[in-house]
Amino acid sequence: MKKIQAHSLNNYVRPDERIVLTNTGKYLTHGRDNSYYQYVEERYIGSPTNNAVIDAYCSYIYGEGLDGNIDISKIISKNDVRLAIKDLKMHGQYTLQVVYTKDKKSVAKLYHIPVKQIAVNRPPEITDEIENFWYCFDWRYQTQYRPKLVPAYGTTSGAESEIAFVRTPSCEPIYSLPDYQSALQYCDLEEELSNFYNSHVKNKFSAGTIININQGFETPEDQEEAERSILAKTTGSSNAGTVIISVQDNKENATTVEQIIIADAYNQYEWLSNEARDKILMAHKVVNPILFGVKDGGGLGNNADEMTVALKTLYRSQIKPTREIFIDGLENILSYGGAEVELYFKDFAELIVKEEPIEPVVEPVVAPAILSKEEFDEYTNVELKKWRGSPNSSNVKKILYQDETSEMTIQFHSGDIYTYYDIDFALFQEVLNGAGICRTAGENRWGSWYVGKTPSVGAAVNQLLDGVRYSRGGSLK
Repeated sequence: MKKIQAHSLNNYVRPDERIVLTNTGKYLTHGRDNSYYQYVEERYIGSPTNNAVIDAYCSYIYGEGLDGNIDISKIISKNDVRLAIKDLKMHGQYTLQVVYTKDKKSVAKLYHIPVKQIAVNRPPEITDEIENFWYCFDWRYQTQYRPKLVPAYGTTSGAESEIAFVRTPSCEPIYSLPDYQSALQYCDLEEELSNFYNSHVKNKFSAGTIININQGFETPEDQEEAERSILAKTTGSSNAGTVIISVQDNKENATTVEQIIIADAYNQYEWLSNEARDKILMAHKVVNPILFGVKDGGGLGNNADEMTVALKTLYRSQIKPTREIFIDGLENILSYGGAEVELYFKDFAELIVKEEPIEPVVEPVVAPAILSKEEFDEYTNVELKKWRGSPNSSNVKKILYQDETSEMTIQFHSGDIYTYYDIDFALFQEVLNGAGICRTAGENRWGSWYVGKTPSVGAAVNQLLDGVRYSRGGSLK
């Protein structure tokens, strides 16, 4: 008689990220044979929520593409940019192969290399600068794909191609962890739930069944044959609802069937599914789930204005910092040889502040109660105006100019308000039209700027109002 065996279902152990860095002689890998990269990718493949969030983040980060003061498309392809962004978001780091020009004075080409194919050459001390990497197509099969030593970027003065390694800021000595590290076990839970649902369907929506053959069997071979026959006829989704016919000599030897029932099972499964999804979204710092293709009743509303607000909030808190890490790494590589490179991602239309029409607002003149004839004539012949404008600027939000006082009040996107004095109308127009040239480069939620950009309202304020008397505060009414 076979013994009944019970299997523990609560033996999941979360991978210990503190021992991920593995020293295997001359290699420092991210887990044994870079297995931690594989573990993270499996959580991406198996978890629908994690998959949707990472893909959407990569799309938002890429926006309308990478641009700058050089033709970046001649150096790195759009596809390689997208792949590098995906590595940065999924794993917390990305790697590029750097190929130099024939004269070794600048970078000619950049190619994406999957970060899981790179290991660090073990330095004498863990804190030493990395001078070499090892490349292997698949670290699990090192005998088939022999690892190759490749110098790190900036270590050979352009003598050959190199590997550039860019990672997110981390306390880990070599490899960074994903910014959603705390959600990986919930990604695993989502995957296991889908496996359970699949098995549940194939097992006739039953947690388990015990079929008792009360008359027994003469030989072990007869018992095994009977077990195979019953399993073939009763398991699998195509056998759901089948009829079992049992013919016995008497009532005492009749076959009995007992179902194993889990009380309130569907509520438990639904709670676990929602809990896993919510924790994954939380770890990814998702503002509004619908922005990531996840239907959810909570959070902000789903109308166009609120979704735009949610997207801008996500941009400021998550997308922009990730873009900065990616671009800083790329600019550092391309600055080889002293080149001045300024890169930026072009935003979706929803993130661009649209220009509002400039319309003069005529304010009525209120004369004092008692006027002389000369005073009355003076008031009736003067037209006092206030000019308001909301320029398309990444720095300035609103501008108000008053004819009567020759004062110009400016509100910046930061919320700060300044009032400038003794401003003639021509100077106001120059500022409003952005008669300035950018001397720096950057990007924020209201737009981007680069060296040499003109017109630029922010540059005009900085350059044309230098030395003008001003005070902090003021009214835009």
